[in-house]
Amino acid sequence: MSNFGPFAEQLEFKLATRLQVKHCLVLSNLSTGLMFMPGAAGLTAGEVIVPSFTFLATAHSMKLAGLTPVFADVDPETLTLDPRSVSAAIGPNTVAVCGVHVYGTPCDIEGLESVCNRHGLVLFFDSAHGLGSFHNGRPLGGFGLAEGFSTSVTKPLTTLGEGGFLCTNDDSFAEYIRLARNWGHGGDYNSKFASIVSKMPEVSAAAGLIELERLDTYVANRGKYVAQLKSDLQNLPGLTFPKLRKGDESSWKDFSILVDQIQFGLTRDQFQIALAAEGIEFVTNTEIGKDQAGSQIGDLFDATVICTGATKPMDFVKDAS
Repeated sequence: MSNFGPFAEQLEFKLATRLQVKHCLVLSNLSTGLMFMPGAAGLTAGEVIVPSFTFLATAHSMKLAGLTPVFADVDPETLTLDPRSVSAAIGPNTVAVCGVHVYGTPCDIEGLESVCNRHGLVLFFDSAHGLGSFHNGRPLGGFGLAEGFSTSVTKPLTTLGEGGFLCTNDDSFAEYIRLARNWGHGGDYNSKFASIVSKMPEVSAAAGLIELERLDTYVANRGKYVAQLKSDLQNLPGLTFPKLRKGDESSWKDFSILVDQIQFGLTRDQFQIALAAEGIEFVTNTEIGKDQAGSQIGDLFDATVICTGATKPMDFVKDAS
C-alpha cells in the first residue's frame, strides 16, 4: 500500500506534466521533503536564509537537515522574501536561500535568483501553498534547484490528511530524494546513506489523482471568493491585502488581511474576537522565532496578519454579503 504503486506513479507523472518539470517525487508530507532538500544539494552544514514570515516547518526542516536558519525580512506588500534583505543577511557561512510562496503569492523569483547566482548560493522554494499559482505564465514547480509542495488538508490539492511532493529538473537531486524517502535505499535494503521513510500511501495517491482533476475549478472558485471579499472590505480604513506582482497568479490557498490598529480602531486580536462572535473562522500565527523552539526574534507581520482562507470560504462570502 505504500511502496510506490501505480497510483503514486500516475500522480507523479501527472504532476510533473502539469508543472512542466522533469521529476516529481511524492512523499508522506512536505516537512520531510524540505528536510531532504539540503542533502540532495550536497549541503550538510552552513546557514540558510529563510523568511521571517512563514510557517514554522520551513525553518524547522532546515535545522533538522543540519543547516542554521537565518531570518530575513519580507516585502510588506507581498509578505514574501525580500531579495534586498536576503543580500544583507548573507555571511561567510551562507550556503542556501529558501523562499516561500506565502498564501500562494509567488516570491520575487528573479530577484532571489539574481542574489543566489551572484553569491553562488543554492535556491530552494517552500511552495507548500503554491500548487495552482503561476509566475509569468509558468506554473510554480520548476524554479530554483527544487520546489516542495504540500498536500495536507488545507491545501489546494489534498491527499487524505497529509502528503507532499518535490519537483526538480536536476537528475541527481531527484535520485537522492528517491533514496531518501525510502530509508536511503532503492529497494534492495542496501542503504546508501542514513535516512527515514517518507512514502506516500497508495490510497493517498489515489485521492490525489481525483483531487487533481478538480484543481483548476477549486483555484478559480477561490479567486472569485477573494475578489468578492476584497470588494466588500476595500473601503474599510485600516484593512489592506497583500499584493500580487505583475505577471503573477495566486492559488489563493489563504485569504489574508493586514490590520492597521490605528486606522481600523481595533487590534488584530480584538478583530479576531469580533469575527468569532459572528461565527467566522480564522487562523493566526505565533511570531516566527518566538515559539519555544526559536530564539526571541520579533516580527511585525505575524502580529498584524489575520488569515481567514484556510476554512470554509463560502461562509465568508455569505457573511460578507
